Amino acid sequence: MTETYRQARLEWALAHRNWTIRKWRSVLFSDESTFSQFQQGRQEKVWRKPGEKLNHDCIAITIKYSPSRMFWGCFSWRGLRSIVLLKGSVTGKTHTKIIKDYVVPTLDEHFPHAMVRRCDPPSSNIQMLEKYVKGAWDDIPPEYFKKLIDSMPQRIEAVIAANGHSINY
Repeated sequence: MTETYRQARLEWALAHRNWTIRKWRSVLFSDESTFSQFQQGRQEKVWRKPGEKLNHDCIAITIKYSPSRMFWGCFSWRGLRSIVLLKGSVTGKTHTKIIKDYVVPTLDEHFPHAMVRRCDPPSSNIQMLEKYVKGAWDDIPPEYFKKLIDSMPQRIEAVIAANGHSINY
C-alpha cells in the first residue's frame, strides 16, 4: 500500500468514525471486480537442487493470456442487487451507464425516500466463469451483507488503530 493510499484510508476512517450502525444501514455499497479464467500475474517460487532445472516436478505451466470478465455489483442492508456483467472496456461512459441503469434504480428501490448524493475460480471456459461468478454472487445470503454493514464501526476503529494500514477483516 502506498503512503498516499494509507493516508487517504486513515482520513476516510476518521471522517466516518462517528457514523452509527443506523447510518451505515443507509449506504449502498458498490464496486466492480475482474475475474480471470486462469490465475495469471503471480510469480511462483520453485526450490530445486543443482541439476534439477529441467526436472518436470520443478516446472510450472504458464498461461500467456487468460480470458477475464468484469462484473459490477452492489448491496445495502436492505438487500442485494443482481450482479451485472460489464462487456468491453470500462470507460467513463460505462460508469455513467452503470450509475444511470443500475445504481440509481437500486437506490430508488432500497431507499425510496432518501435524497441521493451524486458524486466507484477455476472454470473450463469463459462462459462457465461468467456462470460461476453470477451463481456465487446469488448464493451469498442477505445476513452476510447485514453483518458486513453492521461491523463498519469496528472496521473504522481498526483502520484508525492501524494508522491507515491494512487490517484483519
